[in-house]
Amino acid sequence: MKLITTLRRIKEAAGRLRYRAWMAPAGLLVICFAAYGVLFPFLGWYWDEWPITWIAGKLGPDGLARYFETNRPYWGLIYRFTTQWLGAVPWLWQLFGLFWRWLGAVLVWAVVREVWPKREFRALAAAAFFAVWPSFTQQSIAMMYGHFFLVLDCFLASLWLNLTALNAHRRGVAIGLMAAALPLAALNLLSMEYFFLLELLRPLFLYAAVAGRLPKAERPRRAGLFWLPFLLVFGGVAYWRAFIFPHQTHNYRPVLVTALQNDPLAALLNLLATTGRDIKAVLVDAWGQTLRVPDAALFSGRTELAYWIGLGLLALLTGSLLWKTSRADGRRDWSVLFIGLAGLLVGGIPFWVTGLPIGLGFPNDRFTLPFLLGAGLLLAGLLEFIPARFGLRAALAALLLAAAVGLQTQTAFAYRKDWNTQRSLFWQLSWRAPAIQPGTAVVSTDLPFRYFSDNSLAAP
Repeated sequence: MKLITTLRRIKEAAGRLRYRAWMAPAGLLVICFAAYGVLFPFLGWYWDEWPITWIAGKLGPDGLARYFETNRPYWGLIYRFTTQWLGAVPWLWQLFGLFWRWLGAVLVWAVVREVWPKREFRALAAAAFFAVWPSFTQQSIAMMYGHFFLVLDCFLASLWLNLTALNAHRRGVAIGLMAAALPLAALNLLSMEYFFLLELLRPLFLYAAVAGRLPKAERPRRAGLFWLPFLLVFGGVAYWRAFIFPHQTHNYRPVLVTALQNDPLAALLNLLATTGRDIKAVLVDAWGQTLRVPDAALFSGRTELAYWIGLGLLALLTGSLLWKTSRADGRRDWSVLFIGLAGLLVGGIPFWVTGLPIGLGFPNDRFTLPFLLGAGLLLAGLLEFIPARFGLRAALAALLLAAAVGLQTQTAFAYRKDWNTQRSLFWQLSWRAPAIQPGTAVVSTDLPFRYFSDNSLAAP
């Protein structure tokens, strides 16, 4: 009874609140913390974090530079700074990853508001789904993926500044914003290939932003004017990657190009099948994962009760916030659906060209990262077809978000168990075999870890 009374009071208090813009970033922070921050003191090192931490500690910045020089040298420069700043403290890296994940969601919210200023539900829903989309579940590998989202945030920040410049009323302000946006766009393009082709979405966002404000004849010129500097940067970096950087295909080769040369028809048919299968995995199959119930091996009875109560409160709070942003939207706007679909297509190109298998779960769900922006926009746009009356739209969005947060939370518990197992193994080694000397190689056919390695011969 006390719980029901408390929930009723929360609902009544939420009903009295008026929506303010600051509530969206605050709500996104609550969602991100619920999904990724609850266990931050209890998570450790996983996968590539072991060699990167060892290299940073033993070989220093020069060692990191050599480690990244054959694939992502500019990304390595970022690591050189952050590893010196945060050191080898796992919980600091968890907060590092959480910050960039949350900032990315805030930037998506800001971008959508610049393009469609009267669509507050669209902005908040797209940002929230971007933050917790269930196709990607490796956020607990925070050192590694914090840097992924740092780079993605550079693209999103450049896009937001670009759109803000487009909407600026003073020429000097617009020039200043463009000057700030261009280096951020370049950093994304230079750092890694995952988000490289998301740059092709920029003209679509620019055109959508001017679509409702200018006559049709003026729209291409206005959008093109603000896209041209970024097109030049994109072309320059693409030229550098293709003809100057000597290691572009060192790790991953463009197998699609070879397949097209050998048998064009078969290669195209295979590409179409792969594209459809991967997009289905991101849009549909990923949500099937959210139907899991907590594993009894990871959750005690009290922990599971707290889990369900927490998800209920989160659904209530996010539903109330989304309900405040919902209203009758009048004329249908298809541009968000078009950009969302385009985002899904360009997001997968780097992996379809190199033949990397996109999948769900560790480790291949990292290839779904470029899909998050398009997927969030698409689902937010589809939800707008549901009537806003009686809170139906907000309720469905809140339930989906709570389900996604539940999946991410369950995954974090699995990572905590893996970290505890790692620590137990090393303690056992030091206790049972104290005479092991530094530098001794310990060989095993199997290790009781899930998030330690994929197909690599590696050791912590």
